[in-house]
Amino acid sequence: MNPADLRPGGRTSEPSRPAAARLPWLGGAVLAVLVLGAVGGTGATGVPGSTGAFGSTGALGLTGAPALASAAPSSLTVAFHGLGSTFPDGAPARVAGGFGGDTCLACHWEFDDAEDAVGSLQVSGVPEAWKPGERYTLDIEVKRPGMVVGGFQLAARFTSDTTQAGAFRIPEQESGRIAVLDEGGLLFAQHTEDGIPAENGAGRVRWSVIWEAPDEEAPGRPIPGTAEVVLNVSAVAGDGDRSQMGDYVYSAEFRIAR
Repeated sequence: MNPADLRPGGRTSEPSRPAAARLPWLGGAVLAVLVLGAVGGTGATGVPGSTGAFGSTGALGLTGAPALASAAPSSLTVAFHGLGSTFPDGAPARVAGGFGGDTCLACHWEFDDAEDAVGSLQVSGVPEAWKPGERYTLDIEVKRPGMVVGGFQLAARFTSDTTQAGAFRIPEQESGRIAVLDEGGLLFAQHTEDGIPAENGAGRVRWSVIWEAPDEEAPGRPIPGTAEVVLNVSAVAGDGDRSQMGDYVYSAEFRIAR
């Protein structure tokens, strides 16, 4: 798998792939994991990679391996490898990728080495730089012709120490479709069972999550180091057959400067 960057400083994180049997699955769902900050626990930071290029629309389309990308003020579109199915009430925490952590490939591994130039993961609303206490609406869309269900997980961390960066809020219109997990102080926004069905005939699932940037005045939540935030996404476009086979995984990473 080859990394692709939007700018120096970003890199693709090669997801580790433990045995699929160690986690349950619901086949055919889309698991999109958007991790503001990387998920995993190695504490490793990003390594500069190769530079990608923007298209005329301001979006970047990539094919092949799960891609890492620095944050851009406009939308980013990433098209990758396929694989995966989803958990109806959300996947276990820490499958967002980045910092050496797992992605959806931990369970949905059938098409790990196959290229998929058809499906895509698009994330819009990612800021180029964040401001303390500011709220940013992140729109996530996973699509692939024929997909039946989809899902996502989102997390945010500081690059320097991998701690939680900010918080997640659920927009009113997403009530019941999205939930937020707290895993030892790390937050993961992800789909619920009501949030996995694909739009009729559209071959896509969409969600909106509000990321509230870290607040310098918040007690017990110091802003470390360079204060760069890492955002990781892993997505699965599923066929709805309730197995780990026949699904497609999409992953991306963004770096947001202070």
